[in-house]
Amino acid sequence: MSSDLGLHDIADTYSVSWWPLAWGWWVLITLLIVLLGGVCFWLIQRARQRRGLRLLRAQLKHPLPSLSAVNLTLKQAALLYYPRQQIAALHSEQWQAFLLEQLPPQKHAAFAPRFNQFQALQYQPHDAATVAAYQQLIADWANAAWPPKHRQGAA
Repeated sequence: MSSDLGLHDIADTYSVSWWPLAWGWWVLITLLIVLLGGVCFWLIQRARQRRGLRLLRAQLKHPLPSLSAVNLTLKQAALLYYPRQQIAALHSEQWQAFLLEQLPPQKHAAFAPRFNQFQALQYQPHDAATVAAYQQLIADWANAAWPPKHRQGAA
């Protein structure tokens, strides 16, 4: 055959490039970034909320020397959740009332008599078993009351 017919060789189709991306891909990438950012923010907030509870649990794993030391440990953990002016001045019945307020209403009846018992023992001689029982009470209380549902301000 002769090449006088004016025909050209068969041309390959050009390959479609993945760049630049179509607008749908940009929307998907944006949604994924926003979703990932939201999940990270939620995880950080949750870790901050549970920090006081983790610290209290870590300190209560070891035997403390007295009821006052257990109470001080609880106050230090509470300062991570509540303003200093709200916590620092509380003592005796006020402190006990504050602790009971943090519990769900259905748990007040279970904790109030136990707090009253240890309140009476606060300034009396006590043994290691009493301190251990108070540590367990505080651990039970913290599991039921913390972290607070709404943070009331930072110290």
